[in-house]
Amino acid sequence: MKKSIIAVLAVSAISTLGSSAAFAHEDYSEGGALHWLEHVQARASSPTERELATYGYASNATPSRTVIVNADTRYINVARLETVALKIGD
Repeated sequence: MKKSIIAVLAVSAISTLGSSAAFAHEDYSEGGALHWLEHVQARASSPTERELATYGYASNATPSRTVIVNADTRYINVARLETVALKIGD
């Protein structure tokens, strides 16, 4: 009996938490299909060149460090959104 009560309470708590995200939107007046269409139209038609760059892109920002790349270099570790200057050779 105790286990079933605990199970019922757990299911109700999970259901309450799961449904609370549905009420997080500020405007409740729009219809479902029209609302979705507005979000799709708000997005740019295609990703930018920077969004498509697999290995990063050139930047005008000041680099946080300089990485020297020579014949012995096998890999370079760079954190996401970190700006580095690459120096090839000496």
